[in-house]
Amino acid sequence: MRRQIKLIFSATLAVLVMSLNLRAAIADDGIDQALNKLKNEERCFWLTQGNIDYLRNLSIRWDPMMENGAAVVEATGVLNRLTGLFRSESSQRDIEYAFQIFLAFGTLKPGVYNLKSDVVSDYRDGIKDEWRLAKIDKFEFTESHLKLLNHARGEWNDFYDALAIDPKRPYGDMTNFELDMADILGIRIEMDPEGNPKIEPAQQKQFDSLFQNLPFSLAVFLENASIKAGEFCRKPADWGEWQRKSEWPEPRSRYKSTRDE
Repeated sequence: MRRQIKLIFSATLAVLVMSLNLRAAIADDGIDQALNKLKNEERCFWLTQGNIDYLRNLSIRWDPMMENGAAVVEATGVLNRLTGLFRSESSQRDIEYAFQIFLAFGTLKPGVYNLKSDVVSDYRDGIKDEWRLAKIDKFEFTESHLKLLNHARGEWNDFYDALAIDPKRPYGDMTNFELDMADILGIRIEMDPEGNPKIEPAQQKQFDSLFQNLPFSLAVFLENASIKAGEFCRKPADWGEWQRKSEWPEPRSRYKSTRDE
């Protein structure tokens, strides 16, 4: 109950802040100019090897009772947890950006991989048996897992105070996220006479299996995926897609002092 209250409060506060920022921009520039300014703002972020190493050492917790199911990525160990207590807002934002970029640009060949750490599930009273995670030490990672993870919506989730895959819209803009999965995987969904999507039982079984394997595929991906450090940018700043701008090392100009001019 406390978590639900915290989530509602955080979401309400975020909407209020965005609304106030937009209203202030409109007051200064007018609505059309304010909207254009938001659309044209660019945000850039340097993904470092330190960011990558940090993500590789996180563990996965699966909460089957949150929306469709939440894959939570969190620190383990006393030192990492203590570090989290003193995390600043800016470092929290950096972790979120690093996670989003890792998901979008990481690559991993299909194959059977060892799970280096256990994937923990939140067991609660009344949980359905099919929602419980099996204890496994190996996982077969497929091309479908990679495609879905490259489109997954990573975020800093205030409810868990940790990184997570969006539990409501894990792969795009649809709450009926199977439609996003079909689009990503190139699976054709027929429409019924009323124009509503008609997912066949075999297709639904495939979608269910892939989504239920999300915590395992994510764990294998974070531990083993390849990604190069470098600069990534997105426009609009708050909701655009990340694009790689350059690879590490950083351009010399970033270190250039005024004495060199």
